[in-house]
Amino acid sequence: MVGLARVELSKEFYGISWEDYFPRNLAPGSSVELSNFEEFSEFLKKHEARSLDEKTRVAYYRIAGDYFAFRHEGVLAGVFVGTPVDWSTYYLRYALILPEFRLKGLWQGFLTHFLSVLKKYGIERVEGDVSPSNLGQIHTFNKMQFNITGMQVTERWGTVLKFTKYLSGASESQFLDRFCEGVQPQRINPERRAIP
Repeated sequence: MVGLARVELSKEFYGISWEDYFPRNLAPGSSVELSNFEEFSEFLKKHEARSLDEKTRVAYYRIAGDYFAFRHEGVLAGVFVGTPVDWSTYYLRYALILPEFRLKGLWQGFLTHFLSVLKKYGIERVEGDVSPSNLGQIHTFNKMQFNITGMQVTERWGTVLKFTKYLSGASESQFLDRFCEGVQPQRINPERRAIP
């Protein structure tokens, strides 16, 4: 889509300049840096036989997406795109890390830092959808204290579980009081928590 202006929605909505927080080293030889739609799209075509060639889908991704690339020893190991949902909610739209790089701590290291930046700017919640068969991602979300906040069955994605990480204690308390009958989840010792 030639001539389509790039709008940085995270900067417009939240005041976040991702350049202030990335690139970032994640582990020895591994880093995450800002990327773009073209690199993201090419990576999907090459590694997932998926393309974003619908005109409206391309327009949406170009305008709304925040793009990041994971590198290990200079090799493109994975990509991530997220999008603002509204004034207080951010969506983890899509992440793909190649199998040979998945046990190097790239995703969890990135996500820990990423969530701390969103929290700093007052984002109240971060949402992501996961296939019930994606046990690795479910484990990561559980370890990082995301709550299961729903399930959806659609013709587009099949069945997905919705996970929400509350960055605002007040929002999480409200969720737990309304939908968990006041039962507070067992939490990790605060000194060991992934997200402050």
